[in-house]
Amino acid sequence: MMKTFKKKYQITTNMLDCTDSLKVSTFLDIAQEIAGDHAEELGCGFETMIKQDLIWVIVRNYVEIYKKPQNFKEIEVVTYPLKPRFVEFNRDTEFYHDGELFAATRSTWMVINIKDFSVKAPDFFKDFDDDQGFFKRRIRKLTNIKKEELEKVKDIEVTYSMLDHNGHMNNTRYLDFYLDVFRPKTPIKTLQVEYTKQSFLGDTLTIYKKEIDGKKYLAGYKDDELRFYMLCEEFEN
Repeated sequence: MMKTFKKKYQITTNMLDCTDSLKVSTFLDIAQEIAGDHAEELGCGFETMIKQDLIWVIVRNYVEIYKKPQNFKEIEVVTYPLKPRFVEFNRDTEFYHDGELFAATRSTWMVINIKDFSVKAPDFFKDFDDDQGFFKRRIRKLTNIKKEELEKVKDIEVTYSMLDHNGHMNNTRYLDFYLDVFRPKTPIKTLQVEYTKQSFLGDTLTIYKKEIDGKKYLAGYKDDELRFYMLCEEFEN
């Protein structure tokens, strides 16, 4: 069994970067928003969960973009959860423009109890028969690079405007860090980001970078504690 959810989005200028391409953070913003809408429909949305002291937390995002996402006025998005793996809940999201698939994402979620921060394994989606989804494979955890092998870029303070309704920094904001650090001339083609721990108001994150075989690596630490890391590949000119 698979339950899908569809929605159309009008593209606004704040969703674009300076090359008039959809920002990768826009893909993740939309994927996160439509996942929330679908979760409400399936009876496990934010309002239902928080009454049980539970929240959904993203631990991984994976993105593949097949066509430069430029000059789009409207897109259609389709999302669906997959059969869970232990305490991980995967959800695939497909992006279409004029009926043509141009990108897909996979988000990996966990359910956390906000009282003691323990990981829970509720019975959501266990009757679903698909655990491969759009990508037809498991997206494995990205290998981390030791901090001493990276180049320090700058410190960034987590400000009030970066927070989401869970009270921590919205995960999509890390993708804007990537744009600020690398200033890509072309859109991102593939991306994987791992979220290792939540960041809160007033935290200072030190950003590090490295280029590896044409791909770009970015990581953020609070002191010596890793908060996120990602690997991106951009389209060629």
